[in-house]
Amino acid sequence: MTRTQKKRVLGRIVVTLVLLEVGYLALVNLALNLPLTQTLLNQFRPDRYEVGWERAWSWYPLRVHARGIAANGQTATQQWQANAPAASATVSVLPLLWRTVRLDDLAVRDLDLRVRPRPRADRDDSATRPFFPPIRGRDPQAAAVPPPERGPRGGWKIAIHGAQVEGRHDLWIRHVRGTLKGEASGDLHYETRRGPVSVVDGTADVVLHAVTIGGDESVTRDGTIEGRFALAPFVPSRHRGWRSLAFLTADATVDVSLASLAFLDPYLRRFGGMQVDGAGRMSGRVDYDRGDLVSGTLLRVLAETLSVRVDGHETVGAGDIAIAVDPASPDPLGVDIRFDRLEGRRDETVPLFTGTGLVVSAAGPGRILPDDRPAATRLSVTVPEVEVPDLRVYQHYLPRRWGLSLDGGTGRLKGRLSYSPTALEGTLALRSEDIETGIRDYRFASNLELDLRLAGEASERTGLDLSGSSLRLYDARLLGAEAGTAVPWTLSLTVDRGRLGAPADGDPWAPQSVHSLARELREAGLADWLSSADAELDAVLDLSDLRWLGALFRNPFGLTINGAGEAILDLQLAAGDISAGSRLQVVPRELTVGVLDYVAGGDGEVLVTVEQGGAEPGLYLDARLDNAGLRRRSEDTPMIDRVSLSLTARATGLGLRGEREVGEVRLRIPSARVADMRVYNAYLPAGAPLSLEGGQADLIADIRLEPGSASGFVTLESEGLRARLDEQEVAGRIRLDVRIRDGQPEDMTFDIAGSQLLLDRFRVSGEQGNFDQADWGAGIRLDSAEVQWRRPIRLDMEAGIEMTDSRPIVAMFANQRGEHPFLQKIVTVEDVRGEALLRVVDNEVRLPYALAGSDKITVGAKGLIRGDDREGVFLARYRRLQGILKLRDGERDFDLIRARKTFDAYVPGETPLEMGRRGVSGAREDGTGRTRDDAAAEAANAGR
Repeated sequence: MTRTQKKRVLGRIVVTLVLLEVGYLALVNLALNLPLTQTLLNQFRPDRYEVGWERAWSWYPLRVHARGIAANGQTATQQWQANAPAASATVSVLPLLWRTVRLDDLAVRDLDLRVRPRPRADRDDSATRPFFPPIRGRDPQAAAVPPPERGPRGGWKIAIHGAQVEGRHDLWIRHVRGTLKGEASGDLHYETRRGPVSVVDGTADVVLHAVTIGGDESVTRDGTIEGRFALAPFVPSRHRGWRSLAFLTADATVDVSLASLAFLDPYLRRFGGMQVDGAGRMSGRVDYDRGDLVSGTLLRVLAETLSVRVDGHETVGAGDIAIAVDPASPDPLGVDIRFDRLEGRRDETVPLFTGTGLVVSAAGPGRILPDDRPAATRLSVTVPEVEVPDLRVYQHYLPRRWGLSLDGGTGRLKGRLSYSPTALEGTLALRSEDIETGIRDYRFASNLELDLRLAGEASERTGLDLSGSSLRLYDARLLGAEAGTAVPWTLSLTVDRGRLGAPADGDPWAPQSVHSLARELREAGLADWLSSADAELDAVLDLSDLRWLGALFRNPFGLTINGAGEAILDLQLAAGDISAGSRLQVVPRELTVGVLDYVAGGDGEVLVTVEQGGAEPGLYLDARLDNAGLRRRSEDTPMIDRVSLSLTARATGLGLRGEREVGEVRLRIPSARVADMRVYNAYLPAGAPLSLEGGQADLIADIRLEPGSASGFVTLESEGLRARLDEQEVAGRIRLDVRIRDGQPEDMTFDIAGSQLLLDRFRVSGEQGNFDQADWGAGIRLDSAEVQWRRPIRLDMEAGIEMTDSRPIVAMFANQRGEHPFLQKIVTVEDVRGEALLRVVDNEVRLPYALAGSDKITVGAKGLIRGDDREGVFLARYRRLQGILKLRDGERDFDLIRARKTFDAYVPGETPLEMGRRGVSGAREDGTGRTRDDAAAEAANAGR
């Protein structure tokens, strides 16, 4: 072909191309801008999509530009809308033959994309639906329908290569809306009719302006994101919403300002629904691979406000959050929340604690999405030493049934807790120098050192191991009315072995995960959970004051335990109630035990046992003393030594807020020694003619005290008793057997009818008469008697008297009247019997009647001693011969005339004027020549 021919062909081609271009421009641009084109396009599947544009053009074949683009549509489950002021793309025609729409070099500016789900019967989104985006031309009430079945040829395929979006964009997906500026690119592949969608080679470099969740709840205010991303093929109808993020891969650097930190909540939800919030700035790198954060992820949030909330408790302040992945760890993803300054609180206005440095660390698998993702599995909380401004706020955590109240004080708290589904371990230390507490009616202030150790393993029995915990109270002082006399005391408790848990399926220690235990505790609340918990506790107590033991047995018998010592505690709780078999064994130092008006002190031990468990347990106390001293409470020196003593008590109804009912208190003294009988002079009325001058005695006793009653015996035996009766000395051996038939222990009043006093080896030494015969003996039997054993003694008794003979009485009579051998001879007889009435009250000794004798003789006495005033009469009769010795105002008068009548007429304490009113002849009150006391005594004697 010649040159000319070539030029002609080339010219024709050029002309043809020009004509084709002109025709293409005319036809295509005309079609793109005819309204009919959009109408025909939208009539194809109006239920699926609607597309429109303001203006479109193409400068060369298959490359299309458009302005004012608006599209919307819906799938079986979603509704969407996309607007853009400008876009362009290259369209491939040939792939249409294979049902494929291919676009190359898609460029979109200022994209506005909205997506919302269609209502579904199996999902309630009423809380978030008000914040879903409006979609033009789509009914928001149009319910979701089953996706269309996939045909044999599948659906249309859409392939977009080299897509690029730039400018300012508005994304509104469900109730989350974000505004950003920048560019993103990548390749998109999608197949309709339930086909997969994917993105490859995605890049992004954007500036975030704002992201909101649910209307005005702002998540971010500004920030930047730069990196790469991809979306593995997935079927949207099978992986809706957040589930689609399980196919996303992203590696990006971020620097964003966050108005909310709640994005951590899903990862921490395992730990009591833990919630994190606040505001700050997050920066670092995110390496995310199909639901997992992987190596390379390192983020830090600097939070000007920070809060962690769990189970109604909130810690607020400022700090930072670090998020990192360590591929070498079995739990690679770690979240560390650190507070620079903080305040912990519950619902009260007064904070639980304040301070700096608290750290919450969580770790778990790196998988964070989709919705069924596992969350963090390990949590640790480290509390440095923080201040507790008011300990009263911790009352909320104490069961009401314990009866323990926190009334004030400040403190310092620190500790650490680590938790996993299979194990728990923690420590807690609380210190206070001014804590005020109360239990029942007692309030006291003290210093406190509490060290709590917690551990739990799912492989072991359910519960928390408390072994190693300790409690120390020191310089404790009673408050209130007793504060002035209270002595500071200390208490130290160390738990050798302890376990605390809750029943599970009827077995209190059935295998159960720590996670289940934590859930039970969280659901019930600490105070209620403790109220129904089971416990086993072996501990050692070191006590400087044992008086609180007596408080457990509060009673009308004055039962007290005092001293200091070490105790071994074996405590068992079932459903919050103390169990039978629990016990406290005390090996004290300087133990003292008190009951009624007496206190014994020496070496011994105390054992408290729970006999009956339950809400109101029954306790049994057994206190034993050896080589002890016994004294009255008002005295400092023991009156009885070498005492072996056993004191037992039972109490029921020991509800910590209720009154205890003491069933009985029993005092046993197998042996004791009265070192000096003179101690009993304190019980004699002032001015009594009898005083004990010396001697020792052995004592044994067994006394049972019950509310409103008493029983038992006291035996006193003395071989060297010496006494003075007025101006004469008496001595001998006595045995006193006191039988307690009944009484009012609260008043120290006892019925001792049936008691006996035996005397032998009796000696009398005086100026006029003496008696010293080892074969003489006498006995006094109390037919009725009531005694109040206090100082001075109160006594009202009727007694029977038996004597071997009357020689001691004669000797004492001689020392009063003077020696008369003939009279002494005739009134000395054997086998003397008699009766006596005696009343001692208010330092007054009244002898209404005492008469003894035989068929030959009678001796009698009546009298009154009131302080230094003494009066009385002494009668002596031998056959028909009678004599009477009268004492009044320090004067003595012996008379042989009308002796018996004078004796019978005499009433102790009656004045001469009162006697005169009854008549000079001595007529008696009953008109028979006898007083009422005489008649009673004689009737009693006649009964014998």
